[in-house]
Amino acid sequence: MPRRARSATAALPAARQAPSSPGFADRPRWARLARLVRPRRTIRPTREGWWLLLAAVGLGFAAMNTGNNLLYLLVSMLLGLIVVSGLLSERSMRGLTITLQTPEEIFADRPALFGATVVNRKPWAASYSVTLEILRPAGVPRLVYVPRLAPGQEHVFGWEETLPRRGRQRLPGIRITTLFPFGLFLKAGRVVQQAEVIVYPAAGPIPAALLAEMGAGAAAARRRGRGSDLYNLREYRWGDDPRLIHWWSTAKVGALMV
Repeated sequence: MPRRARSATAALPAARQAPSSPGFADRPRWARLARLVRPRRTIRPTREGWWLLLAAVGLGFAAMNTGNNLLYLLVSMLLGLIVVSGLLSERSMRGLTITLQTPEEIFADRPALFGATVVNRKPWAASYSVTLEILRPAGVPRLVYVPRLAPGQEHVFGWEETLPRRGRQRLPGIRITTLFPFGLFLKAGRVVQQAEVIVYPAAGPIPAALLAEMGAGAAAARRRGRGSDLYNLREYRWGDDPRLIHWWSTAKVGALMV
């Protein structure tokens, strides 16, 4: 018994050593690289934002050349304004989710009604001045402005879209943008809800002649066929419907009977 115990304790460290995956150690590095290549948010200065950046750079050079403390204070205030703008805009966009509703049938060259719902998933903070940018296959994107979304609140909106081509198509998607709070920078999220839809061929009016041929009624047929009433039994004639053959009478008489 003591020998078995020692062998078990000796084998325990070897069992704890898990085989190392060749790419496991590099996974965090690849994840960071992917975030740098495809960031979650993109920021673009507006016209006022460019003026603010130029003013901050100019005052920064002037402060370094002159050593004036007032210029340093102004540069610090401008940089603080940029930081506060980034923090508040990120807080406004965080926790927003979009759900897309597509129609069951979409025909080419015919307007189809699409819908979407944006929900604020944050438990306590509201979102302000959010713009939903609906990308289109061709043309200018549609913009839906939402001034405020309370915590847990949802906003439903719809729009019409005409797809010119038939077949399987992929919608460009929707993305969330905001200029909150000072309108200095346009912050945009990733494009989401790139749904795939099937567009049926264009439906046109049916010619009246075709409708007349397809119509059902009491018109006489050009050939013998199946009627609605049973008249009598007779011998089969050329042109009769074979489905009307009365097989029991045919076997009894020895000739085809209908």
